[in-house]
Amino acid sequence: MNALCTGILSTMMPIQFRGDPDRKRLYLSFDDGPNPNTPKLLDILEYHGVKATFFILGKRIVNRESTLSAIFAAGHRIGNHSFSHLSARTLSYSALLDDMDRCAQEIHRIQPQWQPGICRPPYGKLSVGFVRYAVAREQRIVMWSKDAVDYRAPTADAIFARVHDVQNGDIILFHDEFPVTHQALEQLIPYWKEKGHEFAAL
Repeated sequence: MNALCTGILSTMMPIQFRGDPDRKRLYLSFDDGPNPNTPKLLDILEYHGVKATFFILGKRIVNRESTLSAIFAAGHRIGNHSFSHLSARTLSYSALLDDMDRCAQEIHRIQPQWQPGICRPPYGKLSVGFVRYAVAREQRIVMWSKDAVDYRAPTADAIFARVHDVQNGDIILFHDEFPVTHQALEQLIPYWKEKGHEFAAL
C-alpha cells in the first residue's frame, strides 16, 4: 500500500501505519504469540530496556497463561490479533465479531486489568467488517510501516538487511516465535540505539 493510500486511510479511519515522524522513536510489534519461544524474546527486550507491543492470538493462550502474564508484567502493550487467525476477509461480520471478542475474553481471563484499545487483523488483511468492528469496540487498528518478513528469513542477517534502515515513527512487524528473529534483534536494537532511536509501545 503506497504512502498516499495509507495517509488517507489514517486520517479517515481509526487505522495507524506509523508513529510521530518528528521523533526518533521506533515501535517494535510482534504477532501471533504467545509461543514457546516468547520468554526468550522477553529476556532480550528486558536486557536492552525496550518496550514493545504484542498482538496476541487467543487460541495460543491456553497452556501459556504464564507467558501472557509475563508480557503484561514487563510493561509491554497487548493488542487483539483475533482468536483463530482467520482472515477478516473470509468471515461474516458476526463471525469476525465473535472471533475478536473471544480473543479479548481470553486475554481478560488471564489479565482482568488489561485495557483493550488496539487490534491488528490477521495477515494484515483489512476489510470493511474489520474497520466496522474497530469502530464498534472503540479500537485503534495498528498496521505497520516495515515488515521484517521474518517467517521466511533464512538468517538473522537477512532480517537485519531488510529492516535496519528505518525512519522516525516506523512500526516494525516481527513474529515472536522465530529464533532467527531473536538473533536479528540482538543486532538491530543496539544498531538503532547507536543511531539515536528510542523505543516505545504503541
